[in-house]
Amino acid sequence: PISGKPSVTEYQTLAQNSHAAAVLVTLHTGRTHQIRVHFAAIGHPLFGDDLYNRQADDFKRQALHCAHLRFWQPLQKKWVDLHAPLPTDMAKLSDHFIYQLFIRHGVIDEGDTGKSFGRMKTETSFAASK
Repeated sequence: PISGKPSVTEYQTLAQNSHAAAVLVTLHTGRTHQIRVHFAAIGHPLFGDDLYNRQADDFKRQALHCAHLRFWQPLQKKWVDLHAPLPTDMAKLSDHFIYQLFIRHGVIDEGDTGKSFGRMKTETSFAASK
């Protein structure tokens, strides 16, 4: 039997190879471990996820990053937009696989380095999965 509350995760595969995929993820609900659970359920667990990914890999943490978060701030009565650069460790995944994909798909600007990819152009999170 399936238990738990309903949750909806929308994703778009930007690119993939035989080892990984870079995806843009939009959460329509906010459940604990939602991205991790949903990707594991479809057979594509995140790199570095030792709870939902039983296959060994060398990534030291979950390969999951929120590039842009937007929410309504009711006290200030305005939308708040937060942006975060791609961490260096994710840029190094699969010989800069994600970095190259994100340049190709216009998510980051060409010439940005692994230390600071500048302002992300996407409005969603992304993950690297097997």
